[in-house]
Amino acid sequence: MSPGPTSSDGRWSGKHSARLMGPSPIRALPPACIDPQSPSPIRLDLPWKRPHFIGIGGMGMSGLALICLDAGVSVTGSDPADSWTVRRLRIRGAAIAARHEAANIGDADLVVFSSAVSPDNPELVAARRRRIRCVSRGEFLVAIAELYPCVVAVGGSHGKTTTTAMLAHILRRTGRRPGFLVGGEVRDRDAPARIGSGTIFVTEVDESDGSQALLNSSIAVVLNIDDDHSWALGGPRALEECFQEFAARGRELVVLRTPQTERLCRRHPAAHLVEAHAVRALPELPVPGTHNRLNAAIAVHVAVRLGVSADEAQAALGSFPGVLRRLTERFCTPDGTVTVIEDYAHHPTELAAALVAIRRTHPDKRLVVVFQPHRFERARRYAARFAACLEENADAAAVLPTFAAWKPGPGGDPAEALANEIRRIPARFMPVPSRNLLRQLTAWMSEKRTTGTAPERPRWVIAFIGAGDIRKHIPGVVDFLVTRCKSELAERLRGAGADLIVRLDRPWRDLTAYGVGSACPVVLEPRTRAARTRAEAIVRGAGFATHVLAAGAPTRLVGTDRETLVAVLFPRPATEQTIGATDTVPSAPMFEAVGDLPAEHFTARVDCAIIESGGCRLDPRHPNRILSRPDARESDFVTVLLTVRRRVYDSMGVRLMPACRFVNQESAQLVTSEPAAAHIAVLSGGPPECTERETSLTSGAAVAAGLREAGYRVTEIEVAAATLPPIPHGTDAVFPALHGYFGEDGGIQELLDERGVPYVGSGATASRLMMDKTASKAAVRAAGVPVPAAVRLSGPGAPLPAKLGFPLIVKPNGQGSSVAVTRLYSAEDGWQEAVSVAFAVSEDVIAEQYIEGTEITVGLLDGRPLPVIEIIPPGGRIFDKDAKYAHTHGHTQYLCPPRHVSPAVCERARELALTAWNVLKARDMLRVDFIVDADGTPWFLEANSIPGFTATSLLPMAAKHVGISFAELCGRLVRAHLSG
Repeated sequence: MSPGPTSSDGRWSGKHSARLMGPSPIRALPPACIDPQSPSPIRLDLPWKRPHFIGIGGMGMSGLALICLDAGVSVTGSDPADSWTVRRLRIRGAAIAARHEAANIGDADLVVFSSAVSPDNPELVAARRRRIRCVSRGEFLVAIAELYPCVVAVGGSHGKTTTTAMLAHILRRTGRRPGFLVGGEVRDRDAPARIGSGTIFVTEVDESDGSQALLNSSIAVVLNIDDDHSWALGGPRALEECFQEFAARGRELVVLRTPQTERLCRRHPAAHLVEAHAVRALPELPVPGTHNRLNAAIAVHVAVRLGVSADEAQAALGSFPGVLRRLTERFCTPDGTVTVIEDYAHHPTELAAALVAIRRTHPDKRLVVVFQPHRFERARRYAARFAACLEENADAAAVLPTFAAWKPGPGGDPAEALANEIRRIPARFMPVPSRNLLRQLTAWMSEKRTTGTAPERPRWVIAFIGAGDIRKHIPGVVDFLVTRCKSELAERLRGAGADLIVRLDRPWRDLTAYGVGSACPVVLEPRTRAARTRAEAIVRGAGFATHVLAAGAPTRLVGTDRETLVAVLFPRPATEQTIGATDTVPSAPMFEAVGDLPAEHFTARVDCAIIESGGCRLDPRHPNRILSRPDARESDFVTVLLTVRRRVYDSMGVRLMPACRFVNQESAQLVTSEPAAAHIAVLSGGPPECTERETSLTSGAAVAAGLREAGYRVTEIEVAAATLPPIPHGTDAVFPALHGYFGEDGGIQELLDERGVPYVGSGATASRLMMDKTASKAAVRAAGVPVPAAVRLSGPGAPLPAKLGFPLIVKPNGQGSSVAVTRLYSAEDGWQEAVSVAFAVSEDVIAEQYIEGTEITVGLLDGRPLPVIEIIPPGGRIFDKDAKYAHTHGHTQYLCPPRHVSPAVCERARELALTAWNVLKARDMLRVDFIVDADGTPWFLEANSIPGFTATSLLPMAAKHVGISFAELCGRLVRAHLSG
């Protein structure tokens, strides 16, 4: 174990590890983390089968639950909040109770509780009574991290979430597949946690309860150390010791150099101190603030330690979307006079950084801050610093009651004293903000100031800042601002002529076919063409979006419960009738067709009949439609749609595309991000010497088209040599549609393994075995599968094997698609010519006993045999490459079910095919060919690790007979290699 941290007398100690967990070995930083040629990914096998999370809606808890769901573990939990975080977990399949009750524990084998859960919580009490293991969130995070060979742990008093999100973003954009846990929502609504490939895990760690000192890491990151949470750990010195212990448990240490971090961490044997001036080398970032540039400098440094080049890392940060509640713009009026911003700052240092960043990005606006202190201890300790910061940077301040987290504070609320400390700017403490906040903000924003001789309406930024529940006050303010904009627009429109009717009283649920949305847009009914032209110009000039609806006709537009800057234009007068969905009339379709198949082909095959959320439910008679009650909310509709979509994706690999459009762009973004569209690279072609190159190109094109139909982003790559072509950054998985040499012989698989790129199909070792017909037949023969006798030939002049007899087959030992295959009934049929033909395409040729009978094939998907297909080549010929693809002698017949093979023999062939699957260690897919003799015995001919995907290929044909479309087949195969 590496040396412990320095104590006050200069010695290294392990105080926190001994007290909290006891020492445990520290892993070395493996080559996978510092070498871009990383080894193949591994699959995490979580030791828990049914973990239960009390308080599952918290960011840290929900992230851990998402990792479990990614691993295929059944998750239960409880949380009274109806948040997007909880809904997302339900969509992913977690069973979450809305109340804390002992019965929620069910058959859980582990209970995880958040720091907000009190000791008398009925679920926690019941679990301990039943002797079910109970662990804190921090302890469970440690257990998850121990499953990865490389762990990057990001600690610090400020900036942990953003830095963790930046590093995860860099790694993902540069082709790595990290597991990660971010303690906040990413702005593009991607999940805040994923299991990844099982190689690298990036997580933020929490010092507030000391749990960061439990975690061993390959790289520990210390961003800064400030006097925060020290009251929970025993004082400032205890806080420093916690950080020292965390640093000591890192094999390497990356620290932003400050006098304090250098003093505490410089004795670490593998410390890397990043200078603050490193931010100068960074390009412009999409997130504002000097503090974010410091976070980015650390993220880039760590990424370089993990094998990413500095240029790649910096380029990746150019697309970093940011983290919600970190200087997030929530609304801006079309004329730019009022901007609403939200930030998570809850410490004086964070508050100052946020306000300075806002001032720099909005230098021409006045700033009013709505601030909510977080935790009574922090509010008391820093009241004067909070007040000074607000006085220095804001033009007005509203202070809300302190958010107590899980511990109520003794005595009065320190937020009132904090507000009273502010004297140089207008400031108010608002004990009942729901009544007074909007009134006070309106008064401040209504102030006029004079510029020269004319009064000017000031421009404002309203910043809601705090880590508690302050965000619940934002929608009311935004709705007020939008309503004011709508009223101003309506006034202008009404003055544009009597031939234009303007209404503000028709809710979205009465205007669209889905029957949701309580908000009322600006509805325009022009009586003349000129009125329509005038109305469109006015609406466009006001910065409003416009939707044109046909009066009385349904539209695939989903309404919203939020006030939005949207106008609805009816080219002809609208009737008063409601055209939305009801409990008896199904709405418009949810999803588009997939190729030639309707969405119902997929939705009807998963358990969607009981999907319900609030006022919306799936119509059991029409499983591509939603029934909405009058009380249905927009979030109910989104939840039902995403639940159906996720179930289809998880079970069939098809990402259904919504048939609807959303008025609310936030809902549109949610639907786009869940599940995210994976990026698949399809490899086709092969080296010039590959005899199946043209067939592979055809297969690759078909696979790419099928994956696009299934909702994936696809890059087609033509392989032109026996080398790994460049794989685009951000590729989630590779589909090698490569037949024969370099495709089925393990060549491409070995190179993909070396790069750590997940791919469809069997691994390199299994592929080599299956391509070697002699070796694969020996393996299955040992397992009891009937195999024709065969002899390897020594060369083009090899004599006729005496022990085989006639009839026999001469063919290459390591080629696919039945290339250079000759059937001989006697020596006079041309033995030497057949041998020469085979040796012309392969250095390894066999002669094999020919079994007279009926040829059949059995396809397998993920170890499950598909229906048997009988193959009848034209004119009694063998099933060679011509019979498969060229058809110069006529077309081959494919019969499913077989006509000349009994059901009992078919079932026996399926059993033997499954035996071959297991013996050959196949993965994802396999096609096993047999010939059935007159006695009904299926004789094993060969196994194909990458079956064809052309129009006449047998695996897709067999899948289609059990209702699996080509798009679904391709989607199923790649879905198995995607995390999350």
